[in-house]
Amino acid sequence: MATNQNFDEIYNYAKKNENSDLIYKSLLLQSDVLNFIPKNETFSILHHIVNNANVDLFNKVIAIPNLRFILLTKTLTKPAKDILDISRENSTKSKQHDMMYKTIKRLTELDKFVDYAKCNQTEQCKQMLNLGDSNLVNMKPPYSNSTIFC
Repeated sequence: MATNQNFDEIYNYAKKNENSDLIYKSLLLQSDVLNFIPKNETFSILHHIVNNANVDLFNKVIAIPNLRFILLTKTLTKPAKDILDISRENSTKSKQHDMMYKTIKRLTELDKFVDYAKCNQTEQCKQMLNLGDSNLVNMKPPYSNSTIFC
């Protein structure tokens, strides 16, 4: 995706929920555009993938190695929304939308748990395990980065 024209093409495919394979292949080559919001737009490619409930593409994209993935990047809408907000709002539209919401909700919980664990906040970890999903302790986000500092 070397040119603006290529980015615009991929962005429009994401917006229209078309050509998932081409979007994925393009992001493999240049993953830094995933969270980029173009001029005169309010969503990034990631926001469109979530808004369209393209769960398969979402799962493939977040597993791209060395991805600078920012789960809670805000839209430029008013009020600003992250992908958890978007997926929550759309969760009743279809089974795919509900699956997207559950996937993102689980990832945000897992991120929180991993952050607590890396910062030795054992009480918060125990609370999350007791109140929520005890399987969190055995999981790792596909985009995990071990360089979180407290």
